[in-house]
Order: sequence, then structure tokens, then C-alpha cells
Amino acid sequence: MAVTDGLGLSDLGIDMKPNGDVIVDEELMTSVDGVYAAGASAGVEPEACRLSLRSALALIWDEWREGAMRPRPDDPLVQ
Repeated sequence: MAVTDGLGLSDLGIDMKPNGDVIVDEELMTSVDGVYAAGASAGVEPEACRLSLRSALALIWDEWREGAMRPRPDDPLVQ
């Protein structure tokens, strides 16, 4: 069984491979503009997914530290 079974992704217009993987471009964007897939659903090896997540978190942290991003006042992680 594919990790995407039962999610209704095709109903949203997301193109799928016959094996249940989501079809993505080189940046992991699906056939729906602005919707990305990650991990096993995109056919990405777990180690690559983990490294991508670490890179994204590092970028977000740097932007937040430099003032480009501010958390919402009601964010429970800030309180």
C-alpha cells in the first residue's frame, strides 16, 4: 500500500504515479501550483528528506533571528 492511499490527492488535481507516489518536479512541487510533496510520498529517500528538513529549519531560524520573520503573539512556542 502506498503512503498516499486514501488521502484523496487525485481529487485535488495532484498527479500520481501508478504505484501511488506523487509526481513532483525537481523542487518537489506537485502538479498543483504551490503544493509540495516530501518524503516517501514523493519517492525521496528518508535520509534526503531529513537533510532537507534540517536545511529548511536552519534557513527559517536565520530569517527569524535577523528579524525577517516574527512569530504570532498567540504562538504557544513563544509563551
